[in-house]
Amino acid sequence: MQNEIAKTMSLESLVNREWILPNGLGGYASGTFSGINTRKYHGLLVGGFEPNGGRYMYLAHLEERIFIGEHRFFISAHKYLSDSIYPRGFIHLLDYGLKKQEVWFRFGKFRDYDLQVIKRIRSLPGKQQVLISYEFVGQTDGVRFDLLPLVTRRNIHTVRRDAPYHSERGADWTSTLPFDVCRFLRHKSNPNLSGFSIKYPQISSRLYIGSHEMVFNHQGEWYHDFQYDLEMQRGY
Repeated sequence: MQNEIAKTMSLESLVNREWILPNGLGGYASGTFSGINTRKYHGLLVGGFEPNGGRYMYLAHLEERIFIGEHRFFISAHKYLSDSIYPRGFIHLLDYGLKKQEVWFRFGKFRDYDLQVIKRIRSLPGKQQVLISYEFVGQTDGVRFDLLPLVTRRNIHTVRRDAPYHSERGADWTSTLPFDVCRFLRHKSNPNLSGFSIKYPQISSRLYIGSHEMVFNHQGEWYHDFQYDLEMQRGY
């Protein structure tokens, strides 16, 4: 499937075509070309084997919003219980491809605006990192891009059922997150990078999410009741 270019844009085809980018340490990034996660194992940052022998999901998904004037567009997609799909970012997908250590998507058809967005996801060999970039081509005046990372920490063989920050079937919601979110203005290993870090209780691991150009705004929105179709077929 390397260097393969999209041949069809039907939702059925996009959902059934999966990709995976291993990092050589037991971790990976994976998903479908529709943007909808159909397995509990799909996610953008799964860490390699930890001391307890498990692998954990740290970054499950991204909510990607483009604002042009009074119009809002999504290039992300999720599926919720009862077969509800929202948003439907795949309607803007023009083509996609996969090559060694990188998957890419090209979005367009934003009404009458002459704008295309090229999204690239790279897994870095030998590192517990994923690099996600966006290239805006064409009419970029007045364009705003919002990116909401859906962060978590769960074993890849389980799904959250009672935590507010990434819960597929949660019912008990609280007003606080079960981890600490800290803003950093300059990352010590990359002074040009700004963003935030997440400290998890009872473990030493931290999740760093940074960008060279974006501004971090902590809002703490929660997403829950995701439906993973392939897991439901297996009876999870």
